[in-house]
Amino acid sequence: MKRLYLLTVLVLLLAACGYHPVGQGRFPDGVRTIQVSLFENRTYEPLLEDIVTNQVIEEFSRRRPLRVVSRENKADARLEGAVTGFQVSAISYDQDDRIGQFRATVAIEAALRSFDDGRVLWKGRLSWSQDYPINTDKSVQEDSEAAAVRLIAERLAQNLYYRMQQNF
Repeated sequence: MKRLYLLTVLVLLLAACGYHPVGQGRFPDGVRTIQVSLFENRTYEPLLEDIVTNQVIEEFSRRRPLRVVSRENKADARLEGAVTGFQVSAISYDQDDRIGQFRATVAIEAALRSFDDGRVLWKGRLSWSQDYPINTDKSVQEDSEAAAVRLIAERLAQNLYYRMQQNF
């Protein structure tokens, strides 16, 4: 009986504080259709804007009831963003002081603007990091870095979606 009482209290507390499962929120101002602009690249790393923009479009396209549209006149809002940082740093070394592992980090900022009046409905900054091993073969090393960047872009897109939906 005591467990039932505690469970009931816990459920009521969680409901009272506005808790809801991830993915069950709403977009600001009831936005249902968005147009995603190409992210600006403020780094020296080529093509990051394409990778991030494509992952954002892919992630947002998978979610319902939100729809990604290509034409401005069909959208409630526009998602604009920029890749603001890219860094690769060594994070581990072997006994001979040779690099063993790298960490790539990408930072973005984004804003969701209403098409009606241009006001900002949501604005935020995010970053994500991914570790990857070093390889003596230069092409394998570049492939590892590219895979890490793609995974970072995927995680950033997911987090962007959830943060916008939760309106944090």
